[in-house]
Amino acid sequence: TVFWRTKITEKNEIIKMIKEKAGIKDAKIYIQGKIINVSITASEKENTKEEMQKLCTEILLKFSSEEIKFYDFQFFIKNEDLNYNMIGYKNKISEEISYSDDVIVSEVEDEKKEQ
Repeated sequence: TVFWRTKITEKNEIIKMIKEKAGIKDAKIYIQGKIINVSITASEKENTKEEMQKLCTEILLKFSSEEIKFYDFQFFIKNEDLNYNMIGYKNKISEEISYSDDVIVSEVEDEKKEQ
């Protein structure tokens, strides 16, 4: 049985690796049952959706094959400079991470539309 929640050192190493990337403001990893959630707040125009997808794959490589077969993974990425939110999800039985993204709509834009 895999209990990744006990591996605090590994968790901190992965967070450190994420934060070392240019333009990463914050990174968190937390576990909910059998799901490992990775939350990343990015800035800078270099952190495109494609670059963040590469980062998610790099993060996944930090886990053992047993952990990948046991846990589902969710990646929550926000980049305010490029104006997007992205969610990546990998089920324990799937080989790849699937992504969904959306443009961040500011409240100022909403107010203009209402007028």
